[in-house]
Amino acid sequence: MLVFDYKPEIKHVLSSMFKPANVDDTTVEFLSLEELIVNLTRVIPNEHVNETDVYEVLKELGFTISQDQNNQFGFMVQHVI
Repeated sequence: MLVFDYKPEIKHVLSSMFKPANVDDTTVEFLSLEELIVNLTRVIPNEHVNETDVYEVLKELGFTISQDQNNQFGFMVQHVI
């Protein structure tokens, strides 16, 4: 049985939806890993998206984790238009 590696597809979709942000950007959004996975599973079948792959891809793409104004941790992102 052929097993397809969805990690490159996850990387492609994430980079098409979001780009890394920093605290100086005016349109920063803080999204949890769970929220990012929800966005991904709108495009990629749920059974092929796992937390570890998504986390690794986010780190490879340069996304950082930070605290928002409510002291909640999340990935700092900007939407790609």
